[in-house]
Amino acid sequence: MRRTLWTLHLLAFIGVSFSQDLVPVLPITFPKSNVAQCMTDSLLLEKGFQQKLYWAMKMYDASVKSPVGFGSGTTLQFGDFNECMTVTEPIRSQFCVVTLVLQVDPSYNRTDPYTNDYRPDDSIWEVINDRGVDTKQMRNIIHISLCVPESCNENVIKYEMNNFLATQNTSVPMIATLLPNACTHHEEISLQTPDVIFCSLCVLLVALVVLATVYDMRSQDTSKMTKGNFLMCFSMRNTYKTFMTPTPSMNGIDLNRITGLYLISTFTVVLGHRLGMFMVGAMVNYDLIEKIFRIPKYSMWASHVSIVVDNFFTLSGFMVGMMVPNYMEKPNPNLPLLCLNRYIRLMPVFALVTFFYATMLRFTGDGVLWNFAIKVETANCRENWWTNLLFINNYVNTGNSCIVQAWYLPCDFHMFLIVTSVFYFTRKKPKIFQALIVALIAMALFAHFYGTYAWNLTPYLLFFKRMWDDMRNYDYFKQFYIKTHFRATPYLVGFLAGYTFYMKKPSNMSTTRTYSLMTFGLLTLSITYWSGSLFSEPEHRRLGFYSAFYSTAATALWAIGYLMIIAVVIIGADNPLQKFFSSKIFIPIGKLSYNIYIIHMYVQMHSTLTKRTPSYLTMTELVGKTIADIIYSSLIGLFLYFFVENPCRSLAKYLLFGRRKAKSNNPV
Repeated sequence: MRRTLWTLHLLAFIGVSFSQDLVPVLPITFPKSNVAQCMTDSLLLEKGFQQKLYWAMKMYDASVKSPVGFGSGTTLQFGDFNECMTVTEPIRSQFCVVTLVLQVDPSYNRTDPYTNDYRPDDSIWEVINDRGVDTKQMRNIIHISLCVPESCNENVIKYEMNNFLATQNTSVPMIATLLPNACTHHEEISLQTPDVIFCSLCVLLVALVVLATVYDMRSQDTSKMTKGNFLMCFSMRNTYKTFMTPTPSMNGIDLNRITGLYLISTFTVVLGHRLGMFMVGAMVNYDLIEKIFRIPKYSMWASHVSIVVDNFFTLSGFMVGMMVPNYMEKPNPNLPLLCLNRYIRLMPVFALVTFFYATMLRFTGDGVLWNFAIKVETANCRENWWTNLLFINNYVNTGNSCIVQAWYLPCDFHMFLIVTSVFYFTRKKPKIFQALIVALIAMALFAHFYGTYAWNLTPYLLFFKRMWDDMRNYDYFKQFYIKTHFRATPYLVGFLAGYTFYMKKPSNMSTTRTYSLMTFGLLTLSITYWSGSLFSEPEHRRLGFYSAFYSTAATALWAIGYLMIIAVVIIGADNPLQKFFSSKIFIPIGKLSYNIYIIHMYVQMHSTLTKRTPSYLTMTELVGKTIADIIYSSLIGLFLYFFVENPCRSLAKYLLFGRRKAKSNNPV
């Protein structure tokens, strides 16, 4: 028994000595502070701790004493957020995350900087030393959570921490700092004028929908309601009919068959973003992520996932390529009216979610990471909401853009304006129109190649943690990924294909041709996707001409391969892809794709930033979280569809095109 106790004491001593040698136990009191209230509260906390008072012990207990797991990539040490924030008397607590930067001697560089497999006799500093490898977690930066008196501001904490570290005998020098919004205070909910306006707008929309629905259900003859047409646009019964009604065939082609393609692409984007959210939050097995992007059998699935976004460009271009010629065949087509209708199709939900981010978002959660991200999101949307409304958020103030994934919408809208304008002015001269579209495709390909080559960029967006930590200011993202002129190729190729479909009215393919085209399409997509792993390993990454050529070829080949699948689904003989993507269940759910895309990252941010413990990534966890994201986003998207999207679209069509068009189900 005595031997067992002695062994436990020895292990405890070794553990404490080890942790203090690497990272010392940080103080939570600052009795020498030059801020009077901070000094008073610190002394009171020290006295309470000596007396083992409950409130003082909670603050001590909620603070991190010794970091664990940062050798394997767990750089955020959570502590106990809830326990800390319950202390309000006799002093008020705050929960702060102190960032320690370990200044490891550069001489610790004997191991391969790209390796993930260290020898047992390697120095721990070889593992921790950061040598700029983008696939790796920065292990020399550790975030320590502490429960400290609220009267001690961030400058005091930073100053006192560095004074404390200067007195410690640590193996390497370290500097303490606090990132913006690193502390969470006790804050009472106080609504500001924009918050009240947002809530009032939501109440008004709900009231209009309820009133219109009651009016609709009590009316006997809706065809004679001339005064009630305004309200009828908000009726849930009419919205439900629209929701369940398939899109009418166009030129004999059933476009409902590609609804499943939209939806599955949306789900894939949600999956990719969920993987990114794992990296944003703390993980206990981040070394797994490092291996995923380096081991070919894993990297072939994870590296090139960003190319899935080209599905949306290709599909959108294809749909517009069919619908715009159909509209232009009508007497006296109105180009400004068509563009305004497209704007109204995209804007209401986008505007409301932007308004939500700028106002009530900050009240919807809390946690260790909440303030770090949400205060930035709110500030960005309060400053740059107007760039969203003008669809210029991918060019103006991109480093502080509102709703980070919304860069796609201006790209889509810009391309719509370009192709519809070109078609409008050349619609009576099809050869000139086709030549102009081909010229635009050539220009887009050249821009893609030149941009990648001139800036010496990687061929695609690398989904590493360093990108996810500050996506808006990541070079590839802000310089290339979000720009319309660099992303135009799949949209233009899709538009040309859609136009060709509409004009030539192709008949259904034979079984042989269907399966041949499906095989070529799947093979093209597979090779394009899987070959991306060739550029994920930093030591084998070839930039310059090779990167530019691959990137340009990949975006074109992906669009062509995806168009083959679209053709197989729309006009192919019976085949498995057609049966799956044409499933009737996709017709109503597919109408939520846009709303899911807009709202899903809020759902993911909320679940990530409110966590109290680090995550452990497994395939089961990733898929399970993604399914939950899709369910929650679909429910919110359904609400937005019934109370915002369809009512606003119906009202706009009623005002712009007249009563008959108010019930149109045309998605342009």
